[in-house]
This record gives sequence, structure tokens and C-alpha cells, in this order.
Amino acid sequence: MDPETLTFAQAEQSFAELERLRRAGQLGPADYARCVNALRVRDEEGHIWMLQEGTGQWFVHRDGFWAEATPVVRRPGRHRWWLLVAAIVIVLGGSAATAVLLRRAEADPLRQAPAACGIEHYPYDPDRLDRTNPLSDDQRTVLALNGPPQAFTLAFDPLSGAVIEEWTYYTLGQQLTFLDGAYQGGIEAPPPQIVPGVTIPAPAMYPWEVLQEPRPACVVRMAGPALFLTSALVLPGWNDDTEVARLWMLAGGGTMITVDGRLAVVSIDPGVALDLEEYRVSGLFVGALGEGPDRLGAILSPGEEMGTYRLSFSPRGQGTTRVGTEVVLDLEGPSLAGEYILGANARAGLVNRDGLEASAPASGTVSIIRVGDAFEIRLDVRVDNRTYQASGMVADGLWRSWDRLPGLALGETWPPVARRATQVQPTTATATQEAESPPTQTPPPGPRWRLLLQEPFDSNVNEWPTGVRDSAKVHLTAELAQGRYSLLTETGTGATSWPWAGQTIAVSVGPRFSISVDATQTGDATSYCGLYVAGEKHAGRTVLFVSSLSSSFAVLYGEREPEWEPSSSVQSGQANRLSVVSDGSEIVFSANGVPVATLDAHELDVQWVGVVASYGSSTPTHCSFDDLEIWVE
Repeated sequence: MDPETLTFAQAEQSFAELERLRRAGQLGPADYARCVNALRVRDEEGHIWMLQEGTGQWFVHRDGFWAEATPVVRRPGRHRWWLLVAAIVIVLGGSAATAVLLRRAEADPLRQAPAACGIEHYPYDPDRLDRTNPLSDDQRTVLALNGPPQAFTLAFDPLSGAVIEEWTYYTLGQQLTFLDGAYQGGIEAPPPQIVPGVTIPAPAMYPWEVLQEPRPACVVRMAGPALFLTSALVLPGWNDDTEVARLWMLAGGGTMITVDGRLAVVSIDPGVALDLEEYRVSGLFVGALGEGPDRLGAILSPGEEMGTYRLSFSPRGQGTTRVGTEVVLDLEGPSLAGEYILGANARAGLVNRDGLEASAPASGTVSIIRVGDAFEIRLDVRVDNRTYQASGMVADGLWRSWDRLPGLALGETWPPVARRATQVQPTTATATQEAESPPTQTPPPGPRWRLLLQEPFDSNVNEWPTGVRDSAKVHLTAELAQGRYSLLTETGTGATSWPWAGQTIAVSVGPRFSISVDATQTGDATSYCGLYVAGEKHAGRTVLFVSSLSSSFAVLYGEREPEWEPSSSVQSGQANRLSVVSDGSEIVFSANGVPVATLDAHELDVQWVGVVASYGSSTPTHCSFDDLEIWVE
């Protein structure tokens, strides 16, 4: 906290609130001590004052010693910029607290993170710091004296974007505070005795790395996976209305708090690292339903008996918050995906602010549709005389570094399509373009990307096959005209269990890529179009199929027969942007920027790229493609 701008009256008011929370059992001893120690005031003579834990007695620091004293002048602050509030995090089964500084609302808006998560964690290297922007002169001085922090906490002001940093040096007995990089003071304590030969673990990331891109997905990438704990959080300034705050435990050690898709607080402490796979609840999914003032935090979890499930939702998250009550829907069916009718295979209940649940009159339907490893929920119900009509996505409560679906389910903003080159880009090194991230809306991690090929199909410099190809199974016509590459298929006399055909070009892409194309389809409801990638000699062939006429998709890998799944991300009767993105270990398939499925990459080194169209129905299938782009790292 900034002792320059905190008044004695503000400190005493905050102390009284902390005491109330401690006595009510909502604030643990460690969090109480940390918050009280942060309540420091500088007087007119430059002396620092602080309150004693438990008693509230003032102490002043003079001549190197703390002495009991009473402030003579309780002056107003020199500025009216800061208001100290306790951001109380009410956790089911426990509690924690932190304090944040809020600037008045008319200050600068919240800083926006870059669109793509392109940061990497590096071992501490003083020479690298000269190239790290988010470090102040004060912080560089501390690093030169102490080295990197052994643990840290970052808290973001939602109104101004100000950042409060707390660096901890356990072996030195120091805890230092910075406000937007400016040193604000610290706390010293006798350092602990370290057992000889014991190595202090390094944090999973450093504060300056977080500040390069302060996004939940980037924290998960370096310190994850992250395990969802609760959304019963009250974070003043962050979720004063219907925003949903969520608390996550990080496998690399520490916690983070997200509010919808934004990062609010992150604490990194390698001393509390855990194997979160041991703690996860199988079948737990979290996300949000609806938008704007009608937004609801949602949790989908297994029920108490086999074949039962529970969907809970409420404004600001779980029902222990002060806004509204939590609605719970108990669902029963042979599988999670399906339709549930209240009064038939579903019943409703309400959880009040005291945590007590009671049944409630309800009607309507809940539709749950599997979308890759996530679920889309469509809600049209009336519970206790209140109507809920909303839809959204819930994703795995164990957020892994490679998984984009939790970020999408939380409402994290996905990057827009990058600006495309105006000229045709052949696959030569002299005609490449660099960008910070690939142009798809589900980019794999990586700081630098190169546009390897851009194909607007207004010429055939990349030698796409054209003409007629006949076989016993299919009559395929490929044509490049009017800025589009088209495939027309008609069924032959042969039979096949998975009927599709296509054309490819040889292009050395490698294992880390982003490939996307626009696909437009005509035919009957059983027809589909697709984007094809494969390795050398077409090994490991992988195809994303989309049917705009049935709003569904499927993924093919190798010889495994795919399963079709409906998805609202597939636009009916319109062009769809198909994307296949790999970071070398995981492939993410997207339709119109929305991830629909993931797959282990199995070190797929792409050497062939193509497009496909289905056949096998009585009606010919026509797929036309445009704006193919290939980005590599």
C-alpha cells in the first residue's frame, strides 16, 4: 500500500473491517496479518506508522525502532486518487483476502493485453532484463541487489490498470511492494534457517513475464495446469455487477483469480506446487451462459448417482454471493449430451445465501451439445417464476496449457484475423511476411510467425490440380475460376464407408503451423467439405469436415472413423472458416474462430495441404474454397 496517500482514518476503517472478518471466521490468520501489515501511513515528518495486529494500537518507526504512539494530526490525504478497500475472497470451506488500490473511474482505462499469447518463461538471466520492457528502474535496482523474487503477487486495478506487485524473498526475510513499478516500501523479518544442501525452487514464471501479456491463458501456459476451485468470490471493483470471478489453483505453485475473461490477481509460489491431476474432479466443467447484464456463471458436474448430472448457475457465480440465488438443475440421462425436460428427466432447486437448498417449481428445457472436449449449453427454463434464456459453453475445470476451450468458455477475447497481404505469396523465402501471431482465432503459442503461403485463388501459381478425375467410386471435377477453387463430386458405382475426395499440393509446413480456408457448400444434408493436412507420403492424414447444411463437424485422423457432432459455431448455409492449428504437441480444430475439437499431434510434420468434398448421396456436392493461408513458426 502507498503510505504517501493513505490517511490514518482510512487505515483505521480498513483495520476495523479486517477485524470483523477475522472474528467472523472469513479471514485466516496469515491473510489477516498480511493485510494489516499493508496498512501503513507516512506522517508530515516522513515517519511510517502502522497498526498492531489484534489491538489496533498505532506504532511509529523512528531512529530504526518501532515505538507505541498516538498520531497527533490526522490529516487528509494529499491526493484524492486512492481508496483502500478490502477485496475479500470468500471461498467455500475456507477464506482468503487481499487488498487492492483503486483509482478514480475517470483515470486511464484498463490496459488491454495483446491478442496472441506469445510469451515464454526463461530462467533468470540479468543480461536478458535489458530487453524486458515491464521493469522499472526501481525493480532493476532490486534485482541487481537481491536477484529474482522467490514468490510474488500481482493485483490489477480494474478501473485504471494500475498494477500492485508484491515480491517476496524468503531467504532474505523481505517482502517488497511496487505500484506501477515504483517502490512503495517493504516488510522485513528474520530470515529462516535454510537446511544445507536444500535448493529453493524457482517460480514457474516471473512478474515481468506476466506483465508482458497479463492474460489467464498465458498464466496457465507457464504455471499451469489450473484447477478451478470456486466462483463464490466478491472482488470489489471487479465483479460489482454480474461479472463472474473464479479462483484457480496453479500446478506450478500459487493461485489466480479471473473475472470473466480477464486476469485480476495472480500469486506465484513454487513452495506450494501440486500435481493437480490428483485433485481434479472428473466431469467438472465451468463457463458462462448469456452476455451482458444477463450473464450467468455456470458449473456442470457429476451428480450423486451414476447417470445424473448437476448444472448450477447464478449471477456473479455460485449462490453464496450477495446478488441473487443460485439455481441448480439436476439432470438424468444415459449420457451428458442430450435434451432435458424439467418435470420429466430434470428437476430444479434454489440455493439461498446461507447455502441451503430447496426444490423450486420449474418448466422448460436444457439442451447440452458436445463440442469437442467441451459442451455447449442452451437454456430455456422458468424457475420460481423467473425466466432464464441463455446459451454458452462450459469447458474442463482442469485448464491445461494447450487447451483453448476454457478461455473461450470464460469469455476471454480471442484475437481478430490478422491483416492479410495484398499480393499472392508463393512459397518462396523472399515472399514471406512476419507477424506476432498467426491469423486464426485459435493460435498456438509462439512469439513469431511467418506467412508461408497465401492463396486467394486468382491465379494458379501454386499448381492446384484441375480437370476431371474418374474412378469407380467418384467423378471429381476440380476447377479454379473467379477467385475460387471448386470441387464438384458425383457418386460412381463403387461403395465406401466414408465417402470423400479432394485435391492437394505439396508444401513443406512442419510440425508447428496454422492453416485456414473459407469453405462454401451446396448439396444435400449429408454432404460436407473439409480442410486436409498430412505428412510425408500422406501419412497421418488429418481432416476437419464441416457441413453447413446440418451445422455439424467431424474430425478424421488416420484410419479412425470420425463421429459427427452438431455445433452452433458452424454457420448454416454460409461460408465457414476452417482452421487447423498445431503447436507441435496438440492440434486444435476451429470453425469460424471457435475451437471445436483437439487432438494429439503425434509429431505430425505436414508436407501436404488440400481441400476435400464428400460424395455418396444422390445429389452432387459442390465445395468452393477461398483465402487459404498457411502460417509457420
